[in-house]
Amino acid sequence: MNTKYKKILLFGKFMSILTAVTSFSTLVSCSENKKIIDEYLSESDADELFNKNDSVITIPENVKVIGKNAFRNFYKLQHINLPKNLQAIEEGAFDNTSIETVKLPEGLKKLGGFSNTKIKNITLPQSLTEIELHTLDNTRISTLNLNEGLKTLGGFANTKISSINLPESITKILKNTLDNTRITELNLHDGIKSIGGFALTGINKINLPDSISHIEEYSFNNTPISEITLPKKLITLGGFSRTNIRNIVIPETVQIIKPNTLNHTEIQNIILPKSLKELNGFAYTNIETITIPNGTIKIGSNTLDNCNKLITVNLPNTLKSVGGFSQTKIRRITLPDSIIEILPDAFSNNNIFSISLPKKLEILGGFKHTFISDIQIPSSVKIIHANTFDLNNDIQTDKVNLVLPENLEQLGGFKYWNISNINLPKTLKKILPETLDYTKINKISLPKELKEFGGFAGTHIKTISLPESLEVIHKNTLDDTKISEIVLPNNLKKLGGFKNTKVKSLIAPKSLKEIYDDTLSNTPLNNLKLNYGLEILGGFENLSNIYSIDLPNTIHTIKQSTFYNHSFSEITLPKNLKKLGGFGGKNSEITNVYLPDTVEEMYNDAFIYNSLIKEINLPKNLKILDGFGWTTISKIEIPENVIKVGGFNLTKIKEIQLPDNVLEFKGFHDTKIRKLILPKNVRIAEISPSHWNALDTIVIESEWLKNNEEWYSELKKYKQITIKENLGD
Repeated sequence: MNTKYKKILLFGKFMSILTAVTSFSTLVSCSENKKIIDEYLSESDADELFNKNDSVITIPENVKVIGKNAFRNFYKLQHINLPKNLQAIEEGAFDNTSIETVKLPEGLKKLGGFSNTKIKNITLPQSLTEIELHTLDNTRISTLNLNEGLKTLGGFANTKISSINLPESITKILKNTLDNTRITELNLHDGIKSIGGFALTGINKINLPDSISHIEEYSFNNTPISEITLPKKLITLGGFSRTNIRNIVIPETVQIIKPNTLNHTEIQNIILPKSLKELNGFAYTNIETITIPNGTIKIGSNTLDNCNKLITVNLPNTLKSVGGFSQTKIRRITLPDSIIEILPDAFSNNNIFSISLPKKLEILGGFKHTFISDIQIPSSVKIIHANTFDLNNDIQTDKVNLVLPENLEQLGGFKYWNISNINLPKTLKKILPETLDYTKINKISLPKELKEFGGFAGTHIKTISLPESLEVIHKNTLDDTKISEIVLPNNLKKLGGFKNTKVKSLIAPKSLKEIYDDTLSNTPLNNLKLNYGLEILGGFENLSNIYSIDLPNTIHTIKQSTFYNHSFSEITLPKNLKKLGGFGGKNSEITNVYLPDTVEEMYNDAFIYNSLIKEINLPKNLKILDGFGWTTISKIEIPENVIKVGGFNLTKIKEIQLPDNVLEFKGFHDTKIRKLILPKNVRIAEISPSHWNALDTIVIESEWLKNNEEWYSELKKYKQITIKENLGD
């Protein structure tokens, strides 16, 4: 709750706030105790005070700020009455509602939060100074009149706007502001300091005033611009990726070139300014040589990736962090001693055979899929990133004696190396996934203070002693090994990594919170005891020796594929379950299942292929319905809170009634449904008539679908289906 807004106490047993249209009154009930309503109306306040099924809502007069996401996903909301003294509507406030018109009060200074609505026109008050990111993205607005006094502009991407006049007061145009609109011309006045937000437009010429100091990332990406003159005082450059630019002069004032600045252009030569501090943004170009000026401190990830003509590069002695030369023609590289960080994938996928690392290096990454077969790691290194020296496969013929720094804290990156022994430093806290996968190691001694363990899949390890300090065993850690027994430490919180092993028993410690996907899939497991306190469950696919399972009530998520291809005949689901998946498979003998009212989301494999399930009662709080394909269910009643419906392909269902809240519909192919009514809020409907043999009538109540020209025209091709429209007022 924003403390800068004073609290107002409303007394009484019952308070009624009436809208102008009394038949749609929104009633706000308060308890017999005092009800506190802030001048700041937060998301939690909105959930408590208003009904998500209301079509009209009046905001109390004392409210001055409608907070971030306050009424987001109030899908049925069509009209909002705003208080006279409102000062700000924050980002996301009314996103994904059905609002068609809104009257903004004079005095409003900050506007956000109407993306994915039905708004076609909007009048901006003269008091407005800021329009936030995404404010009216994905709406039907085609014309826009901006008020004098507006300073910051954002939020009209993916609209039908074809022209714009910028008031002299504007100093900042945010990223994504008018992306993917119909604008072809843009006049910028002197006084604008920062610009973004015209990607995927038809702009082919642009004059940038010298007042601009920052060009945001993605600003003019995917436009037909072929020439550009940059402002003389520019500090930050971004935003001309996938244009027709072949040559560019960068002013001597530029300090930062952002990611994606000129990616996927035909640039062959570039002169970088001496003022440069950070370099990014020339991936997939035709650059053959590049001189990086002294003074440059950082070369970011992906900077010159996939420049397949780049053979040599000289790095300055001021450089501290380097990345961005993956998949080039570089064969040799000299790293200056000033470097303390080599970023992941910095020189990956190059034909580099050897490398001398800087003496003061602390963070090491970036040589995946090269031909480096031996390496001397400086004693200063504390972190080795995942996949740093991974090979493509087992190509090393000579055994490697890998010596790790004594003070190493994180280890990754030697997959497929010809290593049979490894001494792990006592200081080690993390061994990352894939670190020593498919090496010839047959035993390891883990450090006593190790917190995270991964990266020995496909090795020759048969036994493992896990230290009590361990909190995480990563996915795939010891997959495809001959381990047959594990004793889990008492502090373990997350478990993965024993797929395709010989483990027969698992007793989960009290501390365990999550079991990852595939943790013990494809094992001979016949004893499984899950702990009270477990919250997220996955990882037991294709178990043939487990016939029943006790699921603790602390579990709130059963992930996809958790018990896929199980042999259970019955299950009792946890009382607090919210997300359900993972009981699919043709081996299932489950005939009945009770779904707790707490369940909100069902994954697409929840009970798929369970041919013995003939009926199901869906919980009242369900929001996302899926996961009953290839069952023998013939009838369903969908709760009113459901917003996404799918997962009943090849069932015997003949009728379906979709609630008004539904936004997305799919997954009823090859059923017996003859008539389908798509309610007014449906925005996505996947219907392939070739798989709807019984369907003869579709009633469209949704303007979203009616206005989706591609979807509608495709549907009309199928003459056997009668299409009716019932769009209401």
